[in-house]
Amino acid sequence: MFPTSNGQWYPNAEDGFLGLRLIYEGHSYFGWLRLNISNSDSGFTVKDYAFNSTADKVIIAGQSSAKYLGILPISNLDQYFCSGNSFTVSYMMTASFSSSNIVTAELSDVTGSFANPVAIGSVTSNTSGNINAVIPGLTAFGYGYRIRVRSSAPVRISYSTLFNSTIDGDPPSETIYVGNTSLCENGTVDMYAYYGYGGCCSYQWKRNGIAIQGATMNYYYATEAGYYKCIISNAAGTVTSDIVTVTACNAVSTDVAKPQNSNKNGYTGLKEFKLKIAPNPVTSSAIISFSLSKTENVSMKIFDMNGRIISTITETAFPAGTHQLRWNAVNVKNGVYVLRLQAGNFSGTKKLVVLK
Repeated sequence: MFPTSNGQWYPNAEDGFLGLRLIYEGHSYFGWLRLNISNSDSGFTVKDYAFNSTADKVIIAGQSSAKYLGILPISNLDQYFCSGNSFTVSYMMTASFSSSNIVTAELSDVTGSFANPVAIGSVTSNTSGNINAVIPGLTAFGYGYRIRVRSSAPVRISYSTLFNSTIDGDPPSETIYVGNTSLCENGTVDMYAYYGYGGCCSYQWKRNGIAIQGATMNYYYATEAGYYKCIISNAAGTVTSDIVTVTACNAVSTDVAKPQNSNKNGYTGLKEFKLKIAPNPVTSSAIISFSLSKTENVSMKIFDMNGRIISTITETAFPAGTHQLRWNAVNVKNGVYVLRLQAGNFSGTKKLVVLK
């Protein structure tokens, strides 16, 4: 059904049903309308309709004959699938179908079209039941997939699922997101492998060619120097990531550890600012906290790895003490970024990762 729990309509919804009850001479006649709702939520189109001509008898939404075939909502609440995923497609039948009837679950193309449907599972049955379906490997990534069912004896085709499904079938990428590769700055080097849209990959990180025990997430925080890479696998294949060379911290000071004019401003390093980003990786927003020993003009900006300014968080004076600012990353793409804090003549940087 289209209306939400508070009586509103779902905008840009397709093939939803609105139940009808007609009262005539003391009897109820039940029917349905199949609708599309406009993007602006200001109108709708009636695509189809039917009613039961027998008084006081129910009719199933979408039913237009005694022998009815319909698909039930997919159990995956997020409507998200990886290539190779197995799941259940439930269907409903009314009246008599042949004992040799085959019910097939079909997948549309990425636009929702069934011009050339792909069979993803079938069962021989003449009663309501379930189909064990599998999303084919190498299915192109997209947000617009639909699923329907088809019977063979007699031929009936259900309406498709009401809402679109997302499928991630793209091969994994070899790219590793990493900022600073020296252990000098924070004592760790944070590395992030390809994640895709919904975590369809498995991971194994290696150091100097040897698998790291327990390092099976899409990220790894290195605390030792060495050559790191990640083996990334999904239904589309397996790739070996780019190699990241992590260097040890030696006795030579970095600009961050001893910035220019540090004595003039009273700061001896980035740790003096107690600069923190939480959470990091950032999914939608982050709280950035920092401390000042005296009033300073503060500039805080986010840069991408090509040095382009992504966001200016603040450019104003702050008094001595600890401060917190919120950064909204909803419209920022996944990747590694650099937070640059400048207070007076002192500047320092800290890496952050956006991972949704």
